[in-house]
Amino acid sequence: MRTLWMLLAVGLLVGCNPAQTIIDDASAQYATGDKIGAARSLEKLQRDHPDDVLVTNGRLLAVQWLTEAAEAEEDPGRRKALLREVLEWEPDHSRIWTRLCEMEFDAEAWEAAQGCLDEGRAHLPKDQRDRFEEILTKRADDAAGAAERAALLASDDAADWRALRRDHAGSDEAAQAQTRLLTSSICEDLFRFVEPLKLEGVNDPRAWGPAVAKETTRNGQVNALTEARDGARRLRADVEQMQAEAAEHGVLNEAEEATRASIEAAYASLLGPLEALEAAFAKKKYKMEDRTGAVAAFDEALEALLGPIQTTRREAGKDCEPG
Repeated sequence: MRTLWMLLAVGLLVGCNPAQTIIDDASAQYATGDKIGAARSLEKLQRDHPDDVLVTNGRLLAVQWLTEAAEAEEDPGRRKALLREVLEWEPDHSRIWTRLCEMEFDAEAWEAAQGCLDEGRAHLPKDQRDRFEEILTKRADDAAGAAERAALLASDDAADWRALRRDHAGSDEAAQAQTRLLTSSICEDLFRFVEPLKLEGVNDPRAWGPAVAKETTRNGQVNALTEARDGARRLRADVEQMQAEAAEHGVLNEAEEATRASIEAAYASLLGPLEALEAAFAKKKYKMEDRTGAVAAFDEALEALLGPIQTTRREAGKDCEPG
């Protein structure tokens, strides 16, 4: 009987404990789904009963409920506000600090991310702190690299464009620098201009004379002469096109101007014999010997030009600055 009275007395004491009543009311509110309201109602426990042993329980419940509400919240601003409320209850909560900072990093809000890292540095786990610092360091390096690339690209000095192409290969700025170099420097575009001077492939004029000379029948000669005529037209058109492009191409200095002049001279030396050969085919009335003779004359003129042309091809650009 005495034991029963003691249990009743304890029950009455607990039942009359205002702190417990606050927790019970908050728990009932939580059960309705109002996690945020339930957690905030526990503020009264801290305010009105700071010395009660149940304050610890109330703090743990508030942290739990607000964390659940934050994780369920889709709006980033409201979620961060709820995480901040959790920290008001437990300022050194490492997991909450990590989540709060992660949100800033995920959003690439770099100033806010740095601020979160600085503010929560003492509370973040070392591995997370190191990870955040590594991300910010890499971003700072990337930003510095981007500024350097932009400065090099904005420069009027071709040496800076070459440095950009060399030191930042693969970047958009390096690709732009390459385009700028190709249009501004004939030395950078040299291969395109000297390669045709090899006089190889379908435009090899050295084959025309021997092809005509070896034919012994009229039909064979006509076919060989037709090939020579068509080849001369193609080669002249190509040479004139390259000559025009060379004349319009950018040069960076006097050395490049001299390189362009030597290439243009090589093109011009070919045009005279080509035009004379085409003129021989322009006559409606002709003797076969006139056309075969024109091909032989072209072959002889070409033989005299080949040496200088190939020398120009090999030595063009020798004064160009190294890329």
